Amino acid sequence: MEGTPRRYLNEVIPKLITQDVCYVCTIGAQCEFAHDLLDEEICYRETEEPPLYLPKHDIMTTWHHEFDDGIRFAIYAVNDEVIDIKTVAILDMTGGKEAARIEAVLKNLQTA
Repeated sequence: MEGTPRRYLNEVIPKLITQDVCYVCTIGAQCEFAHDLLDEEICYRETEEPPLYLPKHDIMTTWHHEFDDGIRFAIYAVNDEVIDIKTVAILDMTGGKEAARIEAVLKNLQTA
């Protein structure tokens, strides 16, 4: 997420929430910032009157500075007691700058 303009994050975060995600792992240089924006949006929606949409389940958020570890965590360690997580989506918010790196990590995980 290095160098991702805030306006992109502001657009993606509500879409993640309305798609009923249950876990979001942010990765890279802006991971803490993106994580905090998501948590702020969740808190805002919980306190707004009338309440804004949130899934019936909690949304867990984590941040990971280490790229490989973040992807590995999202694929192998994420779990939820309420939701059966069947899909992991990776959003490259760098305009494709990290696409090759993402593919390399996924390929490495497949052969491990």
